[in-house]
Amino acid sequence: MATINDFVSLQPQKYDEIRGQIQTGDILFCKGNYAFSDVISKLSGWPFSHVAVVFWLYNRVLVLESEVFFGVRAVPLSSYVNNYNNTNKPYAGDMYLGRHEETKTLDNDKISKLIGRGVDLLTRKYDNEELVRIFWRITTKMGKHEDNNEYICSEFVQECFKQIGVEFPSEQGGFTFPGSIASDQKVKALFKINTAV
Repeated sequence: MATINDFVSLQPQKYDEIRGQIQTGDILFCKGNYAFSDVISKLSGWPFSHVAVVFWLYNRVLVLESEVFFGVRAVPLSSYVNNYNNTNKPYAGDMYLGRHEETKTLDNDKISKLIGRGVDLLTRKYDNEELVRIFWRITTKMGKHEDNNEYICSEFVQECFKQIGVEFPSEQGGFTFPGSIASDQKVKALFKINTAV
């Protein structure tokens, strides 16, 4: 089981040096330097504010994610490192890679199920209202999660992994934070990606 320290104690490594060790199904965890990221971190008790699934396609490493402004999309991992959201700057924050033991050796069928589900959901909206509902459920201890075909980042990752029989732990209100995924007993911390320019 990965702990916060397992991730944050990793020494930053250049993306080009670890790229060849990245596998389809690896999980990208981000700790953003944004006010919105701080809120998610405080609510979850983990530093991570964003999570996504990584996969290889035509010798490119891509990130499947549900992002606040764009919804479900696929972007090159290199854009996180060099040109996040076309800003000519890296992602503002820390980036880590983890691996669930179920994805150490993925056959084509499991890749198709895991990544295929993410591709099926491309262009779905980010569920901004779910963040308000989560805050409500945390503060009142009332209510439960309901599926609505819109996804916050952790719901999206959870939906993809369900396709290969992996269920990440949920919090009391039925939601999953990026930290909930990182704390799964079968997730191992791998790398911290250096984003220093």
